[in-house]
Amino acid sequence: MRYLFYLNCAVMALGAVLATVLAVVCLIYVLYLDREPQLADELGFLVMTTLIFTVTTAGGVIAVIGQHRKRAWHWAGLVLWLGSLGLAIQLFSPG
Repeated sequence: MRYLFYLNCAVMALGAVLATVLAVVCLIYVLYLDREPQLADELGFLVMTTLIFTVTTAGGVIAVIGQHRKRAWHWAGLVLWLGSLGLAIQLFSPG
């Protein structure tokens, strides 16, 4: 179970970094929307990707806290981040 805890911590940290970076990119897109109108077409996909990684982070937080406190609900966090990563893989897979 200790390895699962480390995996949950890694997913939580990596999801937080990706969500933060994508949120900053969203902010930059919004700031330059009046200068570059084609950014509006890409903004929806970028916001959706940011939300997916935010959900991944939230699932990681739930899993880490629940596992640290030895609660059974940590599995819900694991299912949440697995589902969101599955959605991200499906979103970015070719074809």
